[in-house]
Amino acid sequence: MVEFSRSLDLAFGVIQTVVSLTGCILNCFSFNYFVTLKPRNAISEFFKRLYTIITVNDFLICALMIPVIEDAFSVNRDGMTGLQLYWGNYTANGLLFSNDVFCSGWFFVYGVLPAMSIFLVG
Repeated sequence: MVEFSRSLDLAFGVIQTVVSLTGCILNCFSFNYFVTLKPRNAISEFFKRLYTIITVNDFLICALMIPVIEDAFSVNRDGMTGLQLYWGNYTANGLLFSNDVFCSGWFFVYGVLPAMSIFLVG
């Protein structure tokens, strides 16, 4: 079995927490800006709605990292991540990724939201 470094897990958890919180806060500001923006014509109304949807999607992507952060800070992980729990018959001691139903749902949403973000921006 591969031994994982607890200090690297903690460093990853701290960095992921800072990045996710920053993303959530800034996307809330962006959402507020686009909601209060007054469109001048039909084209600007379309782009206002598009950017509002993009900010909501980006906020959800940042918020989706909460279980990953929780898993990085969990004790006695035995070197298994939540994604390994989904792909194999492993046990995880993280609160959220130890549930098979949550893990499967999270994995699906984590695949859909970034793809939707690429589609919306493209």
